[in-house]
Amino acid sequence: MYSPECKICGGKQCQPLGIESFLFPTVSYLPDLHEYKNFICNCCGIVFAYPQIEQEKLSHFYNSNYWRSINDEGLNYGEDYFNSPIDFANSEISLKRARNFFLACERAALNYPHVLPQVNDLVIDLGAYQGLFLHALRQKFQVRVIPCDYSQSGMDFARNLLEMDNARVIKDFFAETFDEPARFVTMVHFLEHINDPIRLLRHVRERLLSEEGILYIEVPNLYGHPMSDPFHFFTYSKESLCRVLSISGFEVLEIFTNSFPPNSKNLWGNQEQNLVCIARPTDDDVEFSPVNIDLIRENVRIAYSQHSANGIWSFGKYHLTQFFKVFYYLTFAVLLERISPKFMMRVAQLIGVRKRPPI
Repeated sequence: MYSPECKICGGKQCQPLGIESFLFPTVSYLPDLHEYKNFICNCCGIVFAYPQIEQEKLSHFYNSNYWRSINDEGLNYGEDYFNSPIDFANSEISLKRARNFFLACERAALNYPHVLPQVNDLVIDLGAYQGLFLHALRQKFQVRVIPCDYSQSGMDFARNLLEMDNARVIKDFFAETFDEPARFVTMVHFLEHINDPIRLLRHVRERLLSEEGILYIEVPNLYGHPMSDPFHFFTYSKESLCRVLSISGFEVLEIFTNSFPPNSKNLWGNQEQNLVCIARPTDDDVEFSPVNIDLIRENVRIAYSQHSANGIWSFGKYHLTQFFKVFYYLTFAVLLERISPKFMMRVAQLIGVRKRPPI
């Protein structure tokens, strides 16, 4: 079988990950657009999709009506489709992801007080979508912000509705520069969409960040997130993300997993969906232990199995609760009320419940 070359370490011995899961699919959820397999590198342990979707195709897709239609935010009427300039559900998530930034800064500041943003610090957000993440940062810290994204409609929203006059539509993140070095560069669910992360991170370190700058990253976690997104080039674990950052000239100050904001649509919801990381530029070299890809595979299997079981249990509890709600309202609103409203109210008082409308 053909073995693709690893873009992180140049390793030539990459193997199919070979893991399948019902609740954590590892095949493309848009096979008509792009299909791939997940590979793991024997040398560095990174998991990546192959073949990878072309960057131009990715940019075009994010600006297309098709992208909006699959997110259920538009209106279909016959053959017509009326799109929204942004995805409202994901916009709420973008705003709430600022909580992870606040938490990461607070945790890192226990050992590195300079991490906390100061008034008028410049924050450049790569992959800003519509600017709401930066909107929350600006409200809390009074920082200056520059949102950057492929999406024209997203940057129009940031410019016109959030008054972010410096919002930029970017076609090549590897070449973009700014008049002033940033105190913070943030990437919220963006790095996984980059086909050459080391090249981008080195560009950020050398041309975008100030000497005392801070890099903030949030990405899906290998051990808590499905690998079914055809637009994710790499899927990171704590170990592989730290390795990529070290190769790129960064020192990790804080890294942890979480699942905020929760997504009620995902049965596989768990506390390890995302990796949250804060890092700073460094000239120090870090030595990493040799990877054991069999152990990585086994850990992925175990994690998927545990998260699946927990997801099914949560799903079952939710529907059991709904069943008892139906039973409760059926008993009082239909059966007892038909016998006698007074009798129904008396029974409710005796067992300590009161009549209330459904929510």
